Amino acid sequence: MTSGTTTLDIIHVVLEQLGYIGEEFGGCRIGPMSYAIYRQGAVSLAVGWCRGCTEYEISSSTAAVAEAVRDALAATGLICKVSGTRIDVFGQEHIDAEVRNMIAR
Repeated sequence: MTSGTTTLDIIHVVLEQLGYIGEEFGGCRIGPMSYAIYRQGAVSLAVGWCRGCTEYEISSSTAAVAEAVRDALAATGLICKVSGTRIDVFGQEHIDAEVRNMIAR
């Protein structure tokens, strides 16, 4: 990850490289959650995150899509965990926070 590049930036670039177009970006009315919807034909992905968070959630329309997206994100160095159609993405910010927590103990 280059300096100044966030995990969300990398997710956006990877999805664009896979052919997904970001169609809708906004915030949820309940709570501090933001979201982005990406589409490629009939396939859609929803990316969710909270302000200041270090973990992102991507929901896909099928498990096969989740696996393919996970592989592409992992190739960039992001840590991803797939559970069915959901991908949890942990970026460098998350790793740094975990390391700081371990050192503080």
